[in-house]
Amino acid sequence: MVPGIRVHGAKVEDHEVTLDSLFREVPVPTKLGIPLMYKKMSGTGGDDSHIRNNVIVRFMADPDDGFAPADWQYGGAMGPAPPVVLARRDKLPFSSQDWAVIDDYISQWLDARSEAEEDCPQVSETFLTPAAFQTYLRGQLETHPAAFLPLQFPVGSTVIAAGLSVAELNGIEGEVVRYTRERVGVRFPNKDVTALKPE
Repeated sequence: MVPGIRVHGAKVEDHEVTLDSLFREVPVPTKLGIPLMYKKMSGTGGDDSHIRNNVIVRFMADPDDGFAPADWQYGGAMGPAPPVVLARRDKLPFSSQDWAVIDDYISQWLDARSEAEEDCPQVSETFLTPAAFQTYLRGQLETHPAAFLPLQFPVGSTVIAAGLSVAELNGIEGEVVRYTRERVGVRFPNKDVTALKPE
């Protein structure tokens, strides 16, 4: 099981995901350096009568033209999109905070494309790079401090603990060794790995 998310209608929730051969690449996040995979789940996920917004459709936009492919054009006669699960191919956690940051970034990219008219390819070249996304992410950390922990704190990087209730660790250097959805696993000298929440 891999920490991922489940999307249905406008609802996005953290979910344990089993990656298998039916998962496919999500194009825009992949261009941003996030190896995100999706799988449409069978069935509708229950009563769909309340669904008026299929947030997954925008997320599946084609990097070349900004539109979701025809098989993602849910709504109207097609009805609502089925539940979709997403997880990272590299099996690092993908959380609802990660979703929120990427979804907002995709919205900004699509808005910039619609305003650019003739310069749409240039807008995409500017927006759809790992460096541009990482710059954007740094500006989102106040509202989403646990978003994309692997980008914020790469495995092997050194961190200095501060503000911990375990006072003897404050000011001590540790090495990042793993992640959960909201915590960074840090190995301190002569101590087991400690899960720290970024703030």
